[in-house]
Amino acid sequence: MISDNSNKIKICNTLLQLYSTTGIVASTNTRSETEITGSGGSGQSSPVHFKIESSTTRYQELFLIDEDNKEHAFNFVDFMVLCRKENLLTIVWGIKRGKNLGPYFAAYNHDTQKISYDNDILGQYCRPRLLPLILYPTLIILGISLGVYIASLIAGGTTGMVAVIIPAVFTLIGVLVGIKAGWSLSKIILDRVTNKKITKFIMSDNWQSVINDFKHISKEKYKVSE
Repeated sequence: MISDNSNKIKICNTLLQLYSTTGIVASTNTRSETEITGSGGSGQSSPVHFKIESSTTRYQELFLIDEDNKEHAFNFVDFMVLCRKENLLTIVWGIKRGKNLGPYFAAYNHDTQKISYDNDILGQYCRPRLLPLILYPTLIILGISLGVYIASLIAGGTTGMVAVIIPAVFTLIGVLVGIKAGWSLSKIILDRVTNKKITKFIMSDNWQSVINDFKHISKEKYKVSE
């Protein structure tokens, strides 16, 4: 049975209506798919250079039997729910106002009293929206400014075309370094800010209250009939 917890919960700045399904795990299956991509080449007088990259996607199929002996099927991508057959499990998801569907973001195992989280989904709710618009351009400008400053120091005292070429070269280097450093540093900073927000949500009184409600669910009424 799908339960409307009558809870509106805020995950960072996103307000959601909370829903859940509780049941006995009838079966669970997992699999992984790895995609390998490569690129590269060589000339007649140069060595062969190849760049190999791989990415792995994990899938989990899970079936629950609820208290009315109704079966529910769940399919997760890169969200691994820790459970085994005959565990009592609650799957949790939230729906934004005006929407009909929402992603699963947590699963509570009543037998182990452990919670699995989909950090990618929580990250979508908690990732800052305005910070990247400020941080990324700022770091790029700093990179460009540093390149121009270094160029002015090196070009000092030079004349002619050298005085023109050196500032242009170092300005270009500053742009390229600024873009690369801006992207890398922005990602590091945003990931740290996002992770802190996720932790704050998980430890919040509102969410802990929801978990406490799950803990009071009795497994007895979820006995699966033969």
